[in-house]
Amino acid sequence: MVVYRISNPVFAQLTASGYEARWNFKESYVLYTSQNISLACLENVVHRQEVLLRIPYTLMYVEIPDDMSIKIIDYQDFPNKLIDLEDKSLCQNMGDDWYQSKETCILKVPSIIIPQEFNYIINTKHPDFKQIKLINKEEFWFDRRIKK
Repeated sequence: MVVYRISNPVFAQLTASGYEARWNFKESYVLYTSQNISLACLENVVHRQEVLLRIPYTLMYVEIPDDMSIKIIDYQDFPNKLIDLEDKSLCQNMGDDWYQSKETCILKVPSIIIPQEFNYIINTKHPDFKQIKLINKEEFWFDRRIKK
């Protein structure tokens, strides 16, 4: 399976910052990727100011082996659906439980933007991480009409 990540060219590699985000606490070294390029684009758009969308980025193609185990958190698993997904602390606790357990290297989670689509979080400290490959990189520009 190939997943996608759009990143500043300086950080366009398979390394994680340890910054806090929706599904992880600070000091959890995970990479956020998306099931398709358009979702990776939307995830960046909602998190960046307009001025930051005017510089070149790098689109990364990340290959996850088809036989790699994936833990799935599904939108349908939440009793209050979108309300629960918008609860960052709930999501962080779920993600941290997964990260600490090292149950799998990959966590499949619903996108907050489009809950029917998925992001794939990669635990860079998991023993299976070495099987994940960056197979391609190319320049990516956000359309100038976005956030005008």
